[in-house]
Amino acid sequence: MKKILLIMFILITGSLLASCAEAGNTFAKKTKKESGASSQETSDTDVQIENAIQKINEDISDEEPAIDPSESDTAKHDPDHEEITGSSKYKVAMVTDTAGINDHSFNQGAWEGLTNLNEDTGATVKYIGLKSDSDYIKNIETLIDEDYSFIWGIGYESAQYIKEEAKKHPQTEFAIIDHAIDDPIDNVTGITFRAEEPSFMAGYIACSVTQSGRVGFIGGVPDDVMDAFQYGFQSGVDYANRELGRNVTVDARYIGSYTDRDKAYDLAKSMYDGGTVVIYHAAGAAGMGVIDAAKDGGDGCFVIGVDRDQAYLAPDNILTSVIKNVSLAIENVSVQYMMNDNINGINLDFGLSEHAVGISTIHDNYPEDVYVKVLEIGKDIASGLISVPDNEESYNEFLQELKEEQ
Repeated sequence: MKKILLIMFILITGSLLASCAEAGNTFAKKTKKESGASSQETSDTDVQIENAIQKINEDISDEEPAIDPSESDTAKHDPDHEEITGSSKYKVAMVTDTAGINDHSFNQGAWEGLTNLNEDTGATVKYIGLKSDSDYIKNIETLIDEDYSFIWGIGYESAQYIKEEAKKHPQTEFAIIDHAIDDPIDNVTGITFRAEEPSFMAGYIACSVTQSGRVGFIGGVPDDVMDAFQYGFQSGVDYANRELGRNVTVDARYIGSYTDRDKAYDLAKSMYDGGTVVIYHAAGAAGMGVIDAAKDGGDGCFVIGVDRDQAYLAPDNILTSVIKNVSLAIENVSVQYMMNDNINGINLDFGLSEHAVGISTIHDNYPEDVYVKVLEIGKDIASGLISVPDNEESYNEFLQELKEEQ
């Protein structure tokens, strides 16, 4: 599996991280965390970490803002928990959200990051599945009791519980995916992705290939995170409309859940039946319902996957996938923790310029020239030539700028 993620940090003590350093920077060698381990154990662990860093750096590519598909792991994991023991002294764990570990999306990608961490550094890794929000505290405290010293919360819904436990357990370090910390906490790192950027690329693709005057967007729960997906996608459609002389509109709807697969199916089916050809879903495990509706609709019904490459789920119906490389963010930030880098109390934000997001390189279901064009657009986004909106206000400003440029 080719991994493409460039993580570059500007670490400013006492302030939040708002940007990343120039492309090409690699991890710096740091002093490791103190431990009572023997010198031989520490030496072996250090070698493993250094090898992991070398592997990460060798995998970095700056050729194009697209991401090779993952080697699809279709095996079912235990929904409750799984632990992989390692040879080093480090223990890193995660708590899933309610979508669970087998969501073919966000949580599965996060666990892949931890299994890679285990393989590359020898760290012991574990996840605990979530049945309801009431399980967050219990699951976090279970991991603390088991001496896990770095704990990930997967998804913004975990944020309030992670922050609560972090204050009670200052000796344990935490990170939260898809959440920026407004009031810094010394032992919590916020991780966010500029999902609007690859969503823009997906919008351009959708507008380019649709045979109707409408494309669809189905989101999970409306919030700031979903705004980035929706308005990034709509902006890509609007940009393509101008470039291609089209007038394609976006029908945006929300499920109100990240787990209600049946409702997602019904929404998608009604859209396909109404003449929509392409639907972009950003709905976690519920998005499987959108994919099911596309498969049942047959040839000519397309869906854009999310979070990880989902082409293997419906090869004839997945147009492309918008990928948030959660797995590599988790592995790389975990390595930063193991190297004792100063990452706590700050927010880290990743996008196309860091190769942390992108679209799949698989493009069997749309023309090569569209793929080539969208890669050029991705490079313009990464370089700052195109600024992609991530909410309604910035979207309206973007529309006004498009009109002024005509």
